[in-house]
Amino acid sequence: MNLVPEVAALDPELRGWRRHLHAHPETAFEERATAAFVAYLFEAFDFERLEAWVFAPNLASRRLLEACGFRLEGIARRSVVKNGEVMDSCLYALLRGEAVAPTVG
Repeated sequence: MNLVPEVAALDPELRGWRRHLHAHPETAFEERATAAFVAYLFEAFDFERLEAWVFAPNLASRRLLEACGFRLEGIARRSVVKNGEVMDSCLYALLRGEAVAPTVG
C-alpha cells in the first residue's frame, strides 16, 4: 500500500494490509475494521478512489470488499502466480462517497 500523497493521490492500492487484522473472515470485526480503515483513508487523504486486487478464488476477501461497498471493476485473467498456480485476479474499487459505515454487531 502506498500512502504517499504525491505518488498516489487519486487511487491508492490496498494490497496485503488485511492480513494484519488477525481476524477470521467470518467475523463482523473484519468488516467493521475494513470499513473504518476505508473511512479513515477518505477522510485523512484527498483520495478519489481506493483499489484492491484480490486472487479470484479468495471468496472471503471478495465478499469483505463487497460488504464495504467496493465494486468489481474487472478480472485480469491468468495474471498472478500463487504457490506455483497461475490464477485470475480481481480489481475492486470504491469511489469517494460510496464508502459504507462500519456495521454494529
